[in-house]
Amino acid sequence: MRWRKIQRKFRRKPYILDPFRCRNYQAAKELLFAAGLPSAFEVMETARIRANRTPEEWEAMLGISQKKLVRKCRSAAPIRLGSIALLSKRVVLAVGLILFIGFFMAFTAPGRALAMSLYNAVSEIIDGVLYVRSAESDGAALSIPSVSGEAEEVLHFDTIDALADHVDYPVYYLSNEGAEIDAITYSELSRMGKCIITVYHWEDATITISQINQIYSVVKEDHVLADAVYCEFKSEHGIIVEGIFMPQDRSFTGTTVTDMCVTNYEIEGCENVEEAAYIFASLNITK
Repeated sequence: MRWRKIQRKFRRKPYILDPFRCRNYQAAKELLFAAGLPSAFEVMETARIRANRTPEEWEAMLGISQKKLVRKCRSAAPIRLGSIALLSKRVVLAVGLILFIGFFMAFTAPGRALAMSLYNAVSEIIDGVLYVRSAESDGAALSIPSVSGEAEEVLHFDTIDALADHVDYPVYYLSNEGAEIDAITYSELSRMGKCIITVYHWEDATITISQINQIYSVVKEDHVLADAVYCEFKSEHGIIVEGIFMPQDRSFTGTTVTDMCVTNYEIEGCENVEEAAYIFASLNITK
């Protein structure tokens, strides 16, 4: 007798429908999937019949009422995915909940905002390296201090000429004698690159020029207010400034974008567009 035949003889023969007995394992498997798996209540009812007990005797032996047994059997019934697998209701509920949360965070604006806030709450990127907070008491990110922009070098200058001698690229400045320099700051930031901030005083107005040598793509519509006035100025030296004038704040915010850098301008205490145009008429750049 061959070994495969011996294995088939000793293999357990499943009972599909009592008293029908299928002795072929493959045929029993095919019949099982074709007829469908019996429910928990059907299995218990078959066990009662084979035990030759009446429903009252069966209920007394189990110590559970018929209604409670039906309810427990219904909750224990698995969910069948074709002929692939049988999953419990808890597993199906957990998978469905995970899929719902994933679709919510991926395809809805509130979900993406929630995911970003959770990401920022537990992690931080410093110098291109992702750090994860191990506990709330750890502070910013593990033992690394939180620094806005991660300044590596901050220098102060008294004149534009001294700043121009220090850097190796042109610097934007106001050449009008009425503009008094209040402060010149040069800093190198690991996130934003090299940054020059020059603050001027012009009568009652304060002008701030921020020059950054790293360009970021910005959508203008996201930063233009409904009651703001879009302006475009051109200085006597050919420098173009684009920005918005906000009458309610008496302020102007503008930008000059070149191949080398991005320069931002801020004017506080500006009465109208004509005054802003007069200020930027003297805008110049070092050689």
